[in-house]
Amino acid sequence: MNLHRQTVLALFGLILFGSVLAGAVHAASGRPEPGIVYSARYYKPGKQRSHYKIWRIDLAGARRVRVTSGRADDHSPIWMADGKTILFVRQRAQVRTLCIVNKRGGRVRKLATVPTGYVFIESVAPNRRSVVCLVHGSGWKLILFDIGTHQQRDLGAGFRSAWSPDSRRLYVSIWDRSEQSARILDLATEEYIQLSGDLRSAAWLDGDTLTAEEFAQDPDQARLVTMRADGTKKNEILLPFTWHDDLSPFADNIFAVPGDPGSVLYGRHSGNSTEGPAQKFYRVSVEGGQPTVVANGRDLAWSPDRQFFLTGASRGLAPLDRKRGVWVSPLSIVSLNTGETRTLVQGLVDVAEFDWRPSAANDQGHDGLISLSFANDGKRLVSVASVSNAGALGTFIKSLNSPDVECSR
Repeated sequence: MNLHRQTVLALFGLILFGSVLAGAVHAASGRPEPGIVYSARYYKPGKQRSHYKIWRIDLAGARRVRVTSGRADDHSPIWMADGKTILFVRQRAQVRTLCIVNKRGGRVRKLATVPTGYVFIESVAPNRRSVVCLVHGSGWKLILFDIGTHQQRDLGAGFRSAWSPDSRRLYVSIWDRSEQSARILDLATEEYIQLSGDLRSAAWLDGDTLTAEEFAQDPDQARLVTMRADGTKKNEILLPFTWHDDLSPFADNIFAVPGDPGSVLYGRHSGNSTEGPAQKFYRVSVEGGQPTVVANGRDLAWSPDRQFFLTGASRGLAPLDRKRGVWVSPLSIVSLNTGETRTLVQGLVDVAEFDWRPSAANDQGHDGLISLSFANDGKRLVSVASVSNAGALGTFIKSLNSPDVECSR
């Protein structure tokens, strides 16, 4: 009798342990919350013209969720700080509006009509409370939009902008051949600081240090200038590039490298053709030295652990049917340290803009991601579960060859 009881208890314990372990595995790797948002047009042979919609996808590329629907084109998705809502631009005919929607879809709420001449969202404040829009009328100018109050502020002439990490200061460049082409706006005091030199793209290394490219007619004389927030120059270096082509001799974008205040990612045109990669990203030390190529791409959005980034990949033509071809552009994940690249979204799709859920939202467990890395075969993703699951389960490996599932709303 005692033996039978012990056997039953042992079996019960084994079943209970198996249930707990299965639950942990399911929580960690079963259906991770898709934390990557992007705008894309998916094509289907024989169908009428499709529209750009907002989508979310998980890191494995296995779970894809459509957030918006309808006959409008939806662009420029941006995660809000709460990790639950998404800001985007909706275009219907010639009317463009700033809207927000819940991450799971549903009702779209209009915030404001974008300014006349709107081109795109040029930059996003790190605190996700404001965006800068680029508009074109008689000339290029920038408009600051406060998401909470819906107020718009004309920043005057400008083409490029860069936010300090604390969202207090905003660098603005008019991108023109002028010795006073850039300025810094302190949003707390409303004071402008005029900078000297023909400064173009820039990135903040920390809350008080900025690095900008100083344009030169002679490409061999282009420089990176590092300065304080008050405009005081700290140092400058000649950019150690030797251009052997007729492409633009300056950066389209400069990005700060998280955790490394001594270097930046320098994004430069890699081709003048409509087809092919848009940019080549170089890692450049602000103290000088030979730059290293990290990846080809188009813009970037950092992962929560800042070790990876999303980037748009090469653009190319793909056959839609026997008579038609379409432009396609995939979305990729790149390792900052190794340059390894894995395609996340591909096929008959044209990916436009994209964003990765901010770290504050991930810390609250929405995304369940602390860090990720690729296995040696390049086809599997090794990632760490959320804090609540990591202690019980540790790391898990999930195959990236699972089928693409579309969950339309």
